[in-house]
Amino acid sequence: MERETPDNFLERLDPRSRAIVEHLVRHRHASLDELTKVAGLANQMETLQRMARQINPLAQKAWGRSLVQMRRSWVDPAGGQTASYHWWIDEKCPLSIVEVSGSVAKVEETDAELLVLVLPRAGVKLTGNAEVLVQPGGVMIRLAKQDAVDDNGRPPGGPDHMATGEGVAHDTQDR
Repeated sequence: MERETPDNFLERLDPRSRAIVEHLVRHRHASLDELTKVAGLANQMETLQRMARQINPLAQKAWGRSLVQMRRSWVDPAGGQTASYHWWIDEKCPLSIVEVSGSVAKVEETDAELLVLVLPRAGVKLTGNAEVLVQPGGVMIRLAKQDAVDDNGRPPGGPDHMATGEGVAHDTQDR
């Protein structure tokens, strides 16, 4: 069996199950009620079924362990917060999701490598090559981008977006 990747794993989930996983990756834990609302589900039973029938079985196949579990009381090692009767993402979860100005970056760390996938916000096209600078303590990746435009040279959405600046990226950093 081919090993799952973060993208492969998330792509195999339906949108509501993906919303549960992404919320837990971002926040580390949540109440059942919170996960039900985030996923837009009708009731908590639907949320429990998605975790039991889709999320955890797929994670078991991918990484040999469940991805989410309920804990009666647990202290979040990252922030020291104690939460009772919350659902927690596994501490060794290989998924990371970071949102920056409407774009999403997904990060997976394995024993041998760190994989980064950048999905730009709608209307942005990546151009050219990536510049990667490895420094002690971190990596900087610079990607050239171009806002999408219609046949008249305007961002999608028409003149109203031009007037408000919506949908237009503003680069204020000197290079």
